[in-house]
Amino acid sequence: MVIVDKYVINDSSMAIIPAKQIDYYSVVAERNQVVYVRQTPLEIIKYSCLHYWSTYEGRKEAVIYHTGFKRKVPIPIDLEQEIITFPTHAIDDIDCSWILYHQIINIISIKKNETKVLFDNGQSLNLKISKHILLTQMKRSLEILHKIKRLKFSG
Repeated sequence: MVIVDKYVINDSSMAIIPAKQIDYYSVVAERNQVVYVRQTPLEIIKYSCLHYWSTYEGRKEAVIYHTGFKRKVPIPIDLEQEIITFPTHAIDDIDCSWILYHQIINIISIKKNETKVLFDNGQSLNLKISKHILLTQMKRSLEILHKIKRLKFSG
């Protein structure tokens, strides 16, 4: 197991899961590997925004301005690659994972508050969250993506 100090979200990233471990704070599921990171999920989001020439606060403020979403705000990480991530819970919740929208092909309800996320490479992730909440977050992410594309092509 390799542990890294910092991580930048990229087009291979699928999910960022809180680890609650002594040596690392997040587990990042990528298409072909798992990365253990000494940053919290939110620190990874913020660091990635900076890497792509913005701030988490700026991205969040822009999403609120353009959509009116105020809670569990999806964050566009990289506008050029259209990488958008969304939180599964409130960002200060210890169980908050971040899912990368572009990797999802389906979600399946397992129980009332448990859902399986299916990724386009055949991997899956079970989350303690309702299918309804995940669908809402996916719809919000799609709305943001459409607004970004419309802005790109109108300018």
